[in-house]
Amino acid sequence: MDVGHMLRIAHSVSEKVHTVNHSTSVEEAAKKIAEKRIGALPVLKDGHLVGIISERDIATKLVAQGLNPKNTKVSQIMTPNPTIVFPSYDLEVCLDLMERGHFRHLPVIDDYKLIGMISIRDILVALHKEKDDLLIHFENYIFANR
Repeated sequence: MDVGHMLRIAHSVSEKVHTVNHSTSVEEAAKKIAEKRIGALPVLKDGHLVGIISERDIATKLVAQGLNPKNTKVSQIMTPNPTIVFPSYDLEVCLDLMERGHFRHLPVIDDYKLIGMISIRDILVALHKEKDDLLIHFENYIFANR
């Protein structure tokens, strides 16, 4: 299964990609992460992807260092220049990128535009469903011949 197929299954086409501006306070970004129940937000500057801010960034780069979330900008603690994927990427390739890079979220870019964000959880759920569907197909094939 590829990323584009997974996005079509997992998210409605009209679903908005939640983002944050690079100059937003970490406090506002953390509120958005909590409100939307997501683990990370793509960071935009002038409409272009410049980074990702994750729960881990907030914990390790803000809280652990005693910074004030009201006075700290997202750009100060975000992960800059994140690895990106395209809709044609296979999910196993995405898992490999995540494992090698030690991160859990990947922005999806198509035609130079951010079209989604996938998490390791999204991928594992999609792969699990794909395997279940395959098992049902084989069971139907085997037992239909009896």
